[in-house]
Amino acid sequence: MPERTVFVVSDRTGITAEILSHSLLTQFPDVIFHTRALPFVDTPEKVVDAVREINEVADNDTARPLIFATFISPQLFEGIRRARGFFVDLFGTFLKPLEKELQLESSHEIGHSHGVVNRDRYTSRIRAVHYAMDPATEKFPEATHLPTFRDMFSSAETIMFRGAPANVTFFLAVIACLVVWLLLWRTRLGYEIRAFGHSESAAKYAGISPVRITVIAMLISGALAGMMALNTTQGESERLILNATEGAGFIGIAVALMGRSHPFGVFLAAILFGFLFQGGAELALWTNIPRELIVVIQALVILFTGALDNMVRMPLERVFLALRRKEG
Repeated sequence: MPERTVFVVSDRTGITAEILSHSLLTQFPDVIFHTRALPFVDTPEKVVDAVREINEVADNDTARPLIFATFISPQLFEGIRRARGFFVDLFGTFLKPLEKELQLESSHEIGHSHGVVNRDRYTSRIRAVHYAMDPATEKFPEATHLPTFRDMFSSAETIMFRGAPANVTFFLAVIACLVVWLLLWRTRLGYEIRAFGHSESAAKYAGISPVRITVIAMLISGALAGMMALNTTQGESERLILNATEGAGFIGIAVALMGRSHPFGVFLAAILFGFLFQGGAELALWTNIPRELIVVIQALVILFTGALDNMVRMPLERVFLALRRKEG
């Protein structure tokens, strides 16, 4: 008997797609179907992973996989269509003819088929399923929404920043850079921090308390790191999720290295890494360029701007100093 792989993909639970696809496939008893459910594909990164998994099956199987999809987000729907398989858009297949006949646009809202009788019960059940598969809180209230660049600068005539994920926390980061610069280069405390960073023994000799400076520096660093979470938690996901930082600490080390630990340099380096990170996600979503290539590019940037400087400059300094001593 022939065998086919079936993917049920949705940016929600996928219950509707799974039930309908099962009903349709049971009409073909002479075919063995192997179903894989991919629910909660609700971010560009998850879309990339889903497309990759489907394409791997398409490469290994003799026949292309069947893909049943229900997506609320048009952007994610266009991304999943890049997968190599026979695509069945359950919403588009049935809703478009109905919209034409009824001369009305559908709401594309979720849960109607499951919660007509008791919507609260359906919502509670779906939240429990969602939390079990992807632990996170429900979305924050609409009043806590941070204005995005699109909200602030785009209009019907201007398409600037449409689709850009940046929000008002960008200006908060700029203010933080300015405040840190003023603190380090225009205050006595900043002078003590810089002196302690250059030479601990000299700072002790000058009467600077190592414990005091270390604690203050850690408190300032912790406050700045907490402010960073405003963007990832309240600006991007708008809910509390696991691993919200997504390696931001390691990226921060690279940014500090590239920016030479100067607020202005760190700002420019952060802009560059932001372009690489966001641009890499978009490239992986809309092209065949793998997401890992962006990590390689980031590593090369760090290597040539930071690591090579420390690896090459210091040995060269020793060589030139040794030659100068010989000439002297």
